[in-house]
Amino acid sequence: MFVRWRRRSSGRLSARLVHNQRVDGRVRQHHVAELGAISPACLDPANTMEGIVARRAFWRTADAALARFSDRIDASLEETIRAALQPRVPVVTPNELRRVSLLKAERESRFWGTMVEVSQRNGQEKRSADPLQLGRDQLFQRFAKHRVANLHRGGTLDREREFTAEDMRKALMDHGISPTYAPPRKAIEELSDAEFEAMLEWCVNKTQPAI
Repeated sequence: MFVRWRRRSSGRLSARLVHNQRVDGRVRQHHVAELGAISPACLDPANTMEGIVARRAFWRTADAALARFSDRIDASLEETIRAALQPRVPVVTPNELRRVSLLKAERESRFWGTMVEVSQRNGQEKRSADPLQLGRDQLFQRFAKHRVANLHRGGTLDREREFTAEDMRKALMDHGISPTYAPPRKAIEELSDAEFEAMLEWCVNKTQPAI
């Protein structure tokens, strides 16, 4: 087995695991698994944060794919496959993971701060405001602020709470906000700066700015 790179019609760079198979006397490449895909733009050194997040997602997919074939791939072959992926999509370093954790915590703090604002506004407008919802929003915001402060001090996170795209969309719906503008299938740290700022604008002013 070996890695073959191809460019999809969407422009994304895809890594596939293939092996040669002889059919009717001819050697043909047989597709075994998709190892991951990434936008070439995310590999541009200028796109630092987006690139780190995209590379992390790529390697998560690759790790899961390799785990599924653990009974067919020995340690030596797995090392060879990883070595073939690394030059094009470098593995995310611990320092880069730390930067992602900080970005995530900072964005979560702002997100929950916006939800607090929405809950307070709903109460002022005498809508069906839920005081328990406001308390939860404030609690989540405090947790996020604590993580931000801890990371800025050089601390580490024993366990980072996962805040998925579905969690974010549910939070919006709980506050009476249509999740139409929330980019689907993206966790909060995976949004571009423009997408994140536009989402907050949508939550506060219910206007969809051009990005």
